[in-house]
Amino acid sequence: MNQTRIWILVGIAISAVLLAVLFILWPRGLVTGNTLADGGAPQIAFLVFQAGRLNELYVYDDATRAYIQITRTNHRVRSAAWSPAGRYLVFHHDPPDGDSPLYRYDVTNGELLRLTPQGFSDCSEPAWSPDGSRLVCDKPGNLPGDGEIFLVQADGSGLTSLTRGSTPSWSADGSSLIFIARHDQNDPYSQRDIASINVDTGTVTILAELDGIEDRPKWSPDGRTIAFLENHYGAWGGVEKQTLKLWDGDKVTIVNDDYSYRIFAFSPNGAMLRFARCEYDIASAEAVCTSDLHTVYSPDGAQRAVVRHNEICILPLDMNEDCVRIPEGVVTLIGWRP
Repeated sequence: MNQTRIWILVGIAISAVLLAVLFILWPRGLVTGNTLADGGAPQIAFLVFQAGRLNELYVYDDATRAYIQITRTNHRVRSAAWSPAGRYLVFHHDPPDGDSPLYRYDVTNGELLRLTPQGFSDCSEPAWSPDGSRLVCDKPGNLPGDGEIFLVQADGSGLTSLTRGSTPSWSADGSSLIFIARHDQNDPYSQRDIASINVDTGTVTILAELDGIEDRPKWSPDGRTIAFLENHYGAWGGVEKQTLKLWDGDKVTIVNDDYSYRIFAFSPNGAMLRFARCEYDIASAEAVCTSDLHTVYSPDGAQRAVVRHNEICILPLDMNEDCVRIPEGVVTLIGWRP
């Protein structure tokens, strides 16, 4: 009898453990609802990868020195971006049922709006137009240039295919996109080139025919310089290394030859190219780097946010740091709320 009771208790314990695991791993819908206060203190969006849950979207609020969890799901949330006015976060939700939509989240009232229709999936890397009226996203292919670029209005209407290509980025005036295009759309082995498209007319122009497999081009604010990555693929097909380069219409300059972090951006005045832990002065061709790998700068460039051992730290340029603990996991900084 005692032995029977022991086995019953063991069975109950095992069942409880299994139920707990199922609760953690069982697919659940996307849950949001938290809002942010307006104010002058920094608010920084970031993703946290946690085993069993994958990516969740958070915002750190420096006024309260606390982080706010925006999404609650056990699936991937990725490719998030602030709207230019700082009211919305758009993100790509990737649940296991194959329906991977874009959502627009209003941080002022908690409203969640689906931007892409049911059945239209896997259009990631959303990018806002400078005026915040529309977005583009990228349905990727096997290599840069093989995908398809779509345009959607900020209210979710007017989803339109713009062109074949990948990794679009807006011009400063919002009239055009720069992207990677396959030179010959009918030839999968064709050279990948840096191209632009007029969003209203659909006119595509090849801007630069360069050697290598280019990726993620971005215009400088004045439109005179293009920053881009050159991918170096390994024996098994994956990207082993990326070279960050600048092209001024005449020559190509190598900024960093051992780059493996895909986020980079020009400063608002175009004088600096910021990536990983470095600021590259375009005029002098000199880089100033710190020991912090993941860095995003404030809109005015006076401060930067870094992640150190699961702390998010805000550092004025005089390096008097201020750090706050955030959730355990692999952290990807998205950027400052405008």
